[in-house]
Amino acid sequence: MPDVALAMTQALPFSIGSILAGRYELKALLGEGGMGAVFRAYDRELDEDVALKILHVSAAGETAALTRFRREVKLARRVTHRNVARTFDLGMHDGLRFLTMELIAGESVSEANRRARLALPEVLRIAAEIARGLAAAHVVGVVHRDLKPDNVMLAEDRVVLTDFGIARVADGSAEVLRTGMIVGTPAYMAPEQLENQAVDGRTDVYALGTMLFELLAGQLPFQGDTPMSIAAQRMTTNAPDVRAIASQVPEGVAALVGEMLARRREDRPDAQAVVDRVESLRGNAAPIHVVSKLPTLTSETLAGLGAPRTVAIEALVSGGPETADLAPMLTSAIADALAESRVVPSIAKDGSQADLLVQGTVRASGDRVRARLRVTGRKGNVLWAGHIDGSVAASPATRPPRRPPSPGRVRS
Repeated sequence: MPDVALAMTQALPFSIGSILAGRYELKALLGEGGMGAVFRAYDRELDEDVALKILHVSAAGETAALTRFRREVKLARRVTHRNVARTFDLGMHDGLRFLTMELIAGESVSEANRRARLALPEVLRIAAEIARGLAAAHVVGVVHRDLKPDNVMLAEDRVVLTDFGIARVADGSAEVLRTGMIVGTPAYMAPEQLENQAVDGRTDVYALGTMLFELLAGQLPFQGDTPMSIAAQRMTTNAPDVRAIASQVPEGVAALVGEMLARRREDRPDAQAVVDRVESLRGNAAPIHVVSKLPTLTSETLAGLGAPRTVAIEALVSGGPETADLAPMLTSAIADALAESRVVPSIAKDGSQADLLVQGTVRASGDRVRARLRVTGRKGNVLWAGHIDGSVAASPATRPPRRPPSPGRVRS
């Protein structure tokens, strides 16, 4: 560390002990990445330590780099969740841009696993917490795009996602910083990311699946002599069954990892589905709550997604025999609710001509019913996700046709 610290302080126009913007006193160098160096800094105004990330001198004059740095702050501030490190502010000192973030006291998943191989219960706990943080980010349209063990911190009972430095709003379009430069860490990239294609939340799910495979098997799912050979395998070959390497992995866990590593992102579960599956594997039934003061699926909610003119509603998928009769009734009820809200709905399998597509699944647990919904745009990007909760007695199946579910609520 001393050599690294010396190299960094020589590269920057200030050193440990310097005070930036009259407020932040640099205390120690925590690490360095492709875009900048991260310091522990003391915030004199708030009387607390923060993490302070400085854009490299070599990149400070590059328009694309500076734009990316600004975006890091704007995107990260949209995500508020206990499993995501908070981003505070953006500033400048001597012509250099910096941002301040929550200082996470702990160690990364990669450090913890090197110190002592993580046991299955701990791996599943970490997986559930990471998926929760990702689900929160995906709901507001943010894709991390560089999820890896080094970017996940273990801090007492918290599992925290850090470094949204290359995150972006999932608008369905591919993006590179420079010609031929794909953004991300190759070892954890999904096939669509390696091909510089459109990404969404399921791209992060692939990275999480790669992490789980590595933690369970002690190695990455694909092996090769060069990053290019490994990338080629990932785009043309299905990931191996983790049990072929680690036979002690339970079948249900292996099945979930396999689905997360599906080559086609359409075949992968979303982050919230991963949370539910992992909690089930841990023996924790996913709770179903009816929560008040939550937005309902009305024209107001949809207006916040871009004031769509038409909404296609895909027939909801039943989660089992006990919900087979609920799915079509709930589908019809959603259409009716949208129509009453002066949004033009249609029941269709193909939503390509609609402004938005509502998809979802229906599941039952005892007398409770949950319909999990996803709202996507024309490009397939997830704009909103949530669920409708209710009881069997008050479910759409026991009501006259074409009536909105009650007392169902949509939870984002």
